[in-house]
Amino acid sequence: MTIFIGLIFGTGHNHGLICLWDINSQDVAIKLNSDDSNDILKISFSENGYYFVSTSKNSNVVNLWDLRKQKIIREINLPENSHVENAEFDYFGNSIGICADRSYIYNVKTCELVSEIDSIQNCNFLKFDRDMEYFMTTNFNGDIRTNLIFN
Repeated sequence: MTIFIGLIFGTGHNHGLICLWDINSQDVAIKLNSDDSNDILKISFSENGYYFVSTSKNSNVVNLWDLRKQKIIREINLPENSHVENAEFDYFGNSIGICADRSYIYNVKTCELVSEIDSIQNCNFLKFDRDMEYFMTTNFNGDIRTNLIFN
């Protein structure tokens, strides 16, 4: 097992390959395979650095990884025909926001759906505010929408 002293970042590659880089040494520290034949589209790390999510091109699955175990611990399966464009952790690491045909918020510990919001057509980016009161979504047309997390 590799233990990181410094900072890391991840890069997604063809056929489900994920490389985790040690910024201090500027070398690949870990290579992981998502067992997905699709190209990796997005990687997002939790604030505490224990978890990250990965999404694949043309897929409806978001993989939740435990960096300490270096493996997928949960899969979040969205409805069929939902192509994930983005997945982000909130600032506390308690929720995962997912952009697809609509916006979804999942609990990190249970991977249960917390909220499903028809926020913006063809959502491609989602970002939480620091107080977890709302999140913003955008699409390829440049539309921006602010969404309340809990009513």
